[in-house]
Amino acid sequence: VSINLAGDVAPHDIDADMPTLPPGDPRQAYWDEWAIGKRFVPLHAKEREEAGEEMTLDGVTRMLLSTNLIMMQLNADRILEAMRLVADPAQYPLVFGCMTGKDRTGLVAALTLGALGATREAIMADYLKSNDNLEHNFETLLLRMERNRESESDEDMLADVTPERLRVMVHVTQGVMDGTLDWIEEHHGDVRGYLASIGFGEADVQRLADNLLEPKAAL
Repeated sequence: VSINLAGDVAPHDIDADMPTLPPGDPRQAYWDEWAIGKRFVPLHAKEREEAGEEMTLDGVTRMLLSTNLIMMQLNADRILEAMRLVADPAQYPLVFGCMTGKDRTGLVAALTLGALGATREAIMADYLKSNDNLEHNFETLLLRMERNRESESDEDMLADVTPERLRVMVHVTQGVMDGTLDWIEEHHGDVRGYLASIGFGEADVQRLADNLLEPKAAL
């Protein structure tokens, strides 16, 4: 099953002027932050490197945190679909992932752990484990870029990224998950509160627990 959790977070055509967003749209601040002129120019874009803009962990944190917050608001229906698959015993054994298994995967993992009552510290520790595999993630993305160049693909979002910038991009940072959990706590109290707000209720949480917790117990 493929669920595009990050769909519509960025403009569809980053080579064109950004469309006008409706008032209150959660994407507005993100689009404004990464705008050059009237265009959305993401952190990894060759244009930013040519302008002498460094790729920093602070930039990665800001970009990925914004993506998480937008996904949770704009694409709540897709997150609900993903979480219901994780709660469905018919899907087990279960593996979920994304391009390198750290960003969209990290959000779904955090929501799963939070639904099961994991502490903030446990969620953070799990998220930061991706940094134990930086070289693997780097090599995987580098290979993907090389294959797309060989096939002259024009659909690869990383087509113009240099290896130096890619090495920074593959990190996860504490600031991303801290900001994500802070937003959830501010607006919904806790992860279960957020999940309930998008339609993932107590019965869903119990199914999730039945799949993943030992011994099985009512929550």
